[in-house]
Amino acid sequence: MRVLKVQMKECLNQIEFKVCFAFWCLISFGGIVISCMKYYDCNYLNIRSAADSFLLVSPNASAVAQIFTLTFPLIAAVMCAGTRRNGEKSGGGLFSMTRMSRKQYVFGNALVTVLLTGASILFTLLVNQLLCLVVFPVEGYSNRFGVAEYLAPLNYDSNALLDFWQVQNPYLYNLIYMVLISVLGAGIGFVCYAVQLQKIFQRYRTLYISIGIFLLFIGLSIMGQILDMPLLSFLSYVEVGHYVRISDYILFVILIYGAGTILTIRGAYQYEYI
Repeated sequence: MRVLKVQMKECLNQIEFKVCFAFWCLISFGGIVISCMKYYDCNYLNIRSAADSFLLVSPNASAVAQIFTLTFPLIAAVMCAGTRRNGEKSGGGLFSMTRMSRKQYVFGNALVTVLLTGASILFTLLVNQLLCLVVFPVEGYSNRFGVAEYLAPLNYDSNALLDFWQVQNPYLYNLIYMVLISVLGAGIGFVCYAVQLQKIFQRYRTLYISIGIFLLFIGLSIMGQILDMPLLSFLSYVEVGHYVRISDYILFVILIYGAGTILTIRGAYQYEYI
């Protein structure tokens, strides 16, 4: 446990983590600022609830939300995946290496990558929702659909992911989406970390590998669009309202974590401290 804490501290201190975390915090606060500017000096009856002002569902912050979704795979890949390499270059990895086996060291860094990437995404989205609760009313007289509140349930779409909860409890709907996005982002970071363990990629910088992972997910999204298979696109799970099922999300995440696990096991056998 002590060694795991040291590995987490090394990850938190690296410049990549700080820049990526700051970027996501900027996105989180930026969505709030734009919504506040939109509603400044506005009639209270036209102000939407805190649930409808959340970054991922607010029409006012759609531009900021698009920046978040389009850069999501890149930031998730860059954030923590380079912890092992950076620690070895600086010599910080020696502390962990001398206190555990090679496999434990490799999988320990993988666990740190998954935990900190997922926690960072969840934290920034939670902060956005909590700030919405501070600034905007819990129950608004307007909503994202632009209809009377009692007519909002008529916008229920059974084909959209988790849309039932959007009608029943929009706050729970937002929270579930936060968790789904965090798990997905952690998986992307895990895959990027696992790819770096492969000998064929060891000569490439972490940023280049992260860009490659980003382009891979963009390519899958384009392929899903062409083949009319939205389950292949990460956008179907990061943006709200897409016509996918929860089983599609589970399968997508299992494939990502499965690929990361296989590559990490393979990399652990090949691993050499440089």
